[in-house]
Amino acid sequence: MKFKSSIVALLLVALTISPVAAPAQAATPKSIALQIGHEGGFVAPRVIKYALPDHVVYNTGMVLSNDRMGFRSDVSYLSQRTLTKAEQTAWAKKLYLLTKTPAKGWGTPGVADVPNTTIRISFGKYQRKVSIFALNFTFGDLTTEQVKARKSLTNALNSFNKLLNSKRTTIYKPTRFEAWMNLSATGGLGIANPASVFCTSQGGTLSIVDTADGQVGMCDINGVSQEEWAYYRAHASDFIAWPSKLDIPKSECTAVLVRDVAEGIATPGETPQWLLPDGQVVSIYFRPVMPLETACKRSR
Repeated sequence: MKFKSSIVALLLVALTISPVAAPAQAATPKSIALQIGHEGGFVAPRVIKYALPDHVVYNTGMVLSNDRMGFRSDVSYLSQRTLTKAEQTAWAKKLYLLTKTPAKGWGTPGVADVPNTTIRISFGKYQRKVSIFALNFTFGDLTTEQVKARKSLTNALNSFNKLLNSKRTTIYKPTRFEAWMNLSATGGLGIANPASVFCTSQGGTLSIVDTADGQVGMCDINGVSQEEWAYYRAHASDFIAWPSKLDIPKSECTAVLVRDVAEGIATPGETPQWLLPDGQVVSIYFRPVMPLETACKRSR
């Protein structure tokens, strides 16, 4: 269809061609100088697995930030910016000094289910890794020094965000995605018949009925009972087909090339589901593989 082809073309443009010329990089990133993110809090365990850091500053000056609204809620997009060497040095030093643990620790504010702010600095002589619970909160049983340290660091992080927002921004162009899916929840594992898997992975139940022509598998779903293959043929096109060139995913995370799934993620819909060749219907979340990451094997 011409409409769908146009969407695919636009998506490929978004992922491969920045709206303005991307800042030139001196070299491929070889190390991470600074990483800021969050961990813990009231977040589903599965979401934690594919969470992105807030900002990653590489030794080349490239900065990738998780602050870009994407075309779809089931695909993550990253902003790309560049810091000068002087800016990298200044911010590594500043955050190194501000993340020094107060005499009595960072304290514990009187809140619950709030994530820790994580800061990892690895820039020359500035080396530090901290995880601070509820950094933005300063009430509760905290000392004056703890409150001051929390406010100073929070203000610095806000200033860092302001600096990044002042920079020319492009869309990061990943070559690979991590495709996250919950195969175990489909109910189709271990069933060889794709039509049977298709039925059970959507919450249907299977039954066998005797007919004049022999036994027939039936899919009971949404209060209706129909022959399973007839149901499969009638509704398979309701879902996005997993690319035939790719292997059937066997685990919750599968690494794929962006170009191989570009057509599928360009399909209209908020959080559409995908149909795997074995009949499973699954929801998939696509996370870009960032430089220096090993897809699906990141440390949690």
